[in-house]
Amino acid sequence: SARPAPSTMAEPAAVTPGTTTTTFKSPTRTPTNLPTLPIDLLLLIITPPNLDYPTLLALSSTSRALHLAINPDTLTPRAEKVAFYQHAERHFPQHADRLVCFVCWRFVDSQSFGDSKRRGRFGRFGDKSSSRFCWECGVKGGLYDHLRGVRKGGLVYYPCRRCGRAGVGSERCLREVCTPPLEEGGGGSPLERLVAVGAVGGVLFGLLGYRELVRLRMVSRTMRRVVYPVGQCRDVYGMWKFVMERLKGSSRHLGRWGSRSGPRACFGCFRPRTKAHFSPAQYQLSSGVGNGEYWRRRCWECLRRFYHPRLADTEARARFDRQVLCGVCRCLRYRDEDCHGCEVRQDEIAEWARRRSEKQAAKHDYWEESDPALQLLDEDAPAASTGEQPESDDLWGEGTGSWLDSPTRDEALFVTVEQGVGVGGVAVSAH
Repeated sequence: SARPAPSTMAEPAAVTPGTTTTTFKSPTRTPTNLPTLPIDLLLLIITPPNLDYPTLLALSSTSRALHLAINPDTLTPRAEKVAFYQHAERHFPQHADRLVCFVCWRFVDSQSFGDSKRRGRFGRFGDKSSSRFCWECGVKGGLYDHLRGVRKGGLVYYPCRRCGRAGVGSERCLREVCTPPLEEGGGGSPLERLVAVGAVGGVLFGLLGYRELVRLRMVSRTMRRVVYPVGQCRDVYGMWKFVMERLKGSSRHLGRWGSRSGPRACFGCFRPRTKAHFSPAQYQLSSGVGNGEYWRRRCWECLRRFYHPRLADTEARARFDRQVLCGVCRCLRYRDEDCHGCEVRQDEIAEWARRRSEKQAAKHDYWEESDPALQLLDEDAPAASTGEQPESDDLWGEGTGSWLDSPTRDEALFVTVEQGVGVGGVAVSAH
């Protein structure tokens, strides 16, 4: 019989109990995954329109190798990315207090933007929201104009493109020289470190006038936080004079002073305010400076600050209650102190007294001075002044005057005919 042909398949070797064997896999049987693909095949798969931007973000976050190989920002067109971030910004609840920076493509807090970049046309639903950039990108990236004021958080900063920093007015860089930054923990200038001490600052501020305190408060952010002119100034006359000068010079911004709808002065915070800042009763308290208790007028802000049920400023309210109007110089003063306005305006007060005395001296009673006037005109004036009938019956011919007996009135009227001069030198008519 013929013998069978030998098999090409190798038979497995017999395994002896108690021994282990090692199995080697062929390289052709290694499983192929996405990170091990050649780069040309990988780009062919992930390039749009095969995958959109959200899918690329999810795919790049699956492993370290894919995160290094896939960059969604470079593979996706800008218009598609902008549409995705705007949708997430407007509809995802976790981003309610955040905005997108379309330069660094991050969701950051809304306070990390300039005031003009987080509201209006650059706001969440504005038509220019795709051009928004955060404060860090704008300052360090030189996106703001060089040394042009930019408002952020109520303060004005001046970004510098040379050093990549932005400082307020006292810390701004010059056009050719950059201001070095303050040392960490330095506390600012020597004056700022001095006023930080409560006792020293209180004594220093008490020696300054109201106008100087207002200017000192505008020096830096530290001074703005420390200096409070209304509470620290001891000269109420200086505050009254300052607000009245500001009120008369505020017609260009607030309206015509003295008109029915013009600005008024608030004597709680000593600022000129518009009609919208007052209640109707406070605004109509006095329409002019010299009428009524105009010095008791307070704006809405001061009323809430004085009379809030829980947060009332009792010290400011007590200081306001001490204010009275001086009866001599018509300026504000404290009730328990001498009037500083009378000391400053001594010359004006003396001039007012002189004019008042001259005006009173010029006043005279024409009826009491009628006898001297008649003596110059008529030699028989004593008889007329005593009310007796003149001796001459033909006074009309003499041209001096006559007594007229009116049938309708009991009083007598003495008139002149030819001279046309009446009692007290007042011209009267003969008929």
